[in-house]
Amino acid sequence: MAKPRFIVAPGHVFNYTDEAGDKIVKAAGGRSKMSDSDKARVKFKTVTEGQDCGDMPKEAFNLYLERGWIIDQNEPSEPEAVEEEAN
Repeated sequence: MAKPRFIVAPGHVFNYTDEAGDKIVKAAGGRSKMSDSDKARVKFKTVTEGQDCGDMPKEAFNLYLERGWIIDQNEPSEPEAVEEEAN
């Protein structure tokens, strides 16, 4: 199984739906305003620390990636500082 590219950062949990479900949620005016029939049409996914979240709706995905709540495993980690010895 291939290693997921985008994973949930430590200390975070997300609950979201796919792009089609996201449109239903937005059309209703948010999750709290969804009708029972809307809720039946939408499936939510919960992901926790270290789990793949590459299928998150783009709007939330971009915001969470910018904030560091999602980790891009293809990005090189920051190099450790190297101290030079004085001659």
